Amino acid sequence: MSSLAVLLPKLARFGRSCPFRVSWWGVSFPLAAASVATLRVATAQPGAAIDIFAVGLLTLATAVIGWLLARTLVGLARGELRTLAQ
Repeated sequence: MSSLAVLLPKLARFGRSCPFRVSWWGVSFPLAAASVATLRVATAQPGAAIDIFAVGLLTLATAVIGWLLARTLVGLARGELRTLAQ
């Protein structure tokens, strides 16, 4: 969860700070892992607060992964992702 705490504030500025590359998919891994962990905690210890947090985190991870997919397809169509060293 500590990597997620570091990652979330940086997501908003990420798009302006560096051009899109395939390595951006690395953002999705800590989000997905935190979502799975939170969903497991919510299953083991039910409660309204943890349920809301788990669903919110899952929604964020889904949105980020969906955006990454769309941005990757756009990058492929534009030819931006042909080479790794640009």
